Amino acid sequence: MSFKTTIALLAVLFVVAAHFVALELWVRPGREAESERDPGQMLIAADAVPVEGVTGIELRRGERTVKLERRRDGWMQIEPVRFAIEEEAALRLISAAGEVRVHRAFEPGTGDAPPRSELGLDPPRATLRLQWASGGDQMRGVVFHFGDRLTDGRGFATLEGQAGAFLVSGRMLDRALRADPRQWRPQRLGDLGIPAARHASMLALADRQRQILLQRDDDAWRFAGGDPAESDRIDQMLERLAEMEIGEYLSDDPAALSGYGLDRPWRTVQIRRPSPALTGPDEDVVLTLRIGDEAAGSEDGYYASFSEGEQPSPVVFRLSRSQVEGLDIEPDQMRNPELVRMPLTSVARLRWADEAGEPVEITRDGDYWHFTEGDPGFQPGNRQVFRLVSALLTAEAEAYHDAPRPQQSPVRTVTVAGTMGDELEEIEFYRVPDEVGADEADLPMPVAPGIEQMDADDQWLAYRQDERVGYLVAREDVAPIFDPVVSLRSEHVFTPREEEVEAVTLHRPGGYKLRFIAEQTDPHGPVYWTLEGEQAHDDRTRRRLFESLFTLRADRWLDEVPEAGEQWHRIVLDLRDDRSRELLVDPESGRAVLDDRHGVKVDDDLSGYLTSELRDRRAIPARRADLRKVKITGTADDDATMTLDIDDHRIESDHDDFDHDAALRLLDVLAPMHVEQYIEDDEAHEPLRRIELTTREGQQYTLEVLEQRPLAIVNEQRVQLDEQTWRRLQEPLVTE
Repeated sequence: MSFKTTIALLAVLFVVAAHFVALELWVRPGREAESERDPGQMLIAADAVPVEGVTGIELRRGERTVKLERRRDGWMQIEPVRFAIEEEAALRLISAAGEVRVHRAFEPGTGDAPPRSELGLDPPRATLRLQWASGGDQMRGVVFHFGDRLTDGRGFATLEGQAGAFLVSGRMLDRALRADPRQWRPQRLGDLGIPAARHASMLALADRQRQILLQRDDDAWRFAGGDPAESDRIDQMLERLAEMEIGEYLSDDPAALSGYGLDRPWRTVQIRRPSPALTGPDEDVVLTLRIGDEAAGSEDGYYASFSEGEQPSPVVFRLSRSQVEGLDIEPDQMRNPELVRMPLTSVARLRWADEAGEPVEITRDGDYWHFTEGDPGFQPGNRQVFRLVSALLTAEAEAYHDAPRPQQSPVRTVTVAGTMGDELEEIEFYRVPDEVGADEADLPMPVAPGIEQMDADDQWLAYRQDERVGYLVAREDVAPIFDPVVSLRSEHVFTPREEEVEAVTLHRPGGYKLRFIAEQTDPHGPVYWTLEGEQAHDDRTRRRLFESLFTLRADRWLDEVPEAGEQWHRIVLDLRDDRSRELLVDPESGRAVLDDRHGVKVDDDLSGYLTSELRDRRAIPARRADLRKVKITGTADDDATMTLDIDDHRIESDHDDFDHDAALRLLDVLAPMHVEQYIEDDEAHEPLRRIELTTREGQQYTLEVLEQRPLAIVNEQRVQLDEQTWRRLQEPLVTE
């Protein structure tokens, strides 16, 4: 800087300082006068301006004019740029108008009072105009002109339409002379006019390569092609947009937009909402958020602008990186992944084709389902239908196929109808094309981020009615839809109750048969079972078998009827109405055939009980008190024969040296004599001892103790004994 320039600047500063010193000296006597005045005197009455009724504010400083306008949804700056203003900022400005306090009233240019030009009032440093309606179309208002501001915070002002000038103080002075209108702007995008989700009718997300257009129709969001979108996710996105915080307002210059990358933004977000106009017809407006370059000198921000309509706003501000990157979403993330959008309780009818291509339809009547088309001869079970319906209602897309439906016929088409007549959804299932070189329309699109690539054999390609985008769903999720119709059969294999059965016959391999006959003396009383051709049976084991039989549940019904083998068991139920039911069971695999028509896999309990011994485990059921005579051949010490006569609890023997205690121990295991199991074995073994028993009623039992331990033969039936019983039957019966 040259010496002459420095001298010139100092001269200017001296003149300005002298001007303000003169003003300070002129108002100093006024301080004494001020003490004699009412300190509460205001320039205008506090209630002269209807704070809530003001509809326009104009602030002019030099050649720059800022205009604010109240609209239905808040305050808007309309000059020099259009942009939202925080309502609280506008209200504070209006309220401050009623707080301007007068310290001195005077007539500029008279007496010792400086002229208006020396007070900064001609022209004024700032002009503030407040305007409001006063009935009909008539408008009223008040206009303040502000001049120079003194070092103690006071300044000069005039009111348009009133004579004279005033020395005043108050917050209005600072707001009119120093306030930056950019500080009045909102700090959240929601305050710029982004509507609540329920009021938005369109959302468009675009970058330089593509656009996602979503429209709201009847409280539901859809893509531009009509496919439904995930309304909750879109509503959440609008909420996130509204909550975005504006970091800093940087520029209002339209020519500067290109420097921020906002002339060609890399991403835009558009939202349509109802017009906020106070008057005139309601018309929708489109709000546009533009994202430009990364903020210079910042690693955590992007330049952005927000406007109504297609024209960009010159107002540039900064958004944080995390907020902007939250807008980087894929179209699939806004889709509703559900195949069927219907509550479980609303489903009333399903229709599809079975494995042979024949139509099948089931309908709910109250709490039960029945076949209304393609009746397979049984009633569907509620639990099985619930499994099928639940699979449909819980199936969700793992990825999407944005292409037309394949040309081939669908593998399966399922129609779901609701209780209301207009609730109807149709789903078509196709195999996922995976051949190399196929047309793009026949190939599945890449899966969405975070979804692992699956084999085509692990997925179905499903299309909802009238939708263009396909859903890639896991086959295991919708497996019940492709099960044979027989899978809908109730898990109960036998429907007759025990009291409806007259006889149960068990045919075991090798021609062995057990037939149980039911006896019921009282129609409402219990059922008693006897084993045909046998004196007794093991009722505890028989009960376990029958409980398993009459409550038998299918683990699953088989697609095909298996072929019975030699080791299969056959159960026949003869019913009291002259009908019969038959079940062939393989105890090893649990596979079974019901009535020669349906294959079924049964639970393991029945298989175990089928091989259990149903006959009485008491091979000799007589009590010791019932015995009359016992004849023993082979006493373990010789081949002699000994006879024991039992009478009135006394034991006599035809052998002089018989051991009385040993005889008692023998009788203890003979009557009754329990066996471990009955054995189907005719292998020859040499008997160690033969025992013949005769009861008081003349019943006779024959027991042979075999040398192969621990076996015996009771009435020609080979049995297995426990080790202790087998040894007790061989004890010597004579004293040494």
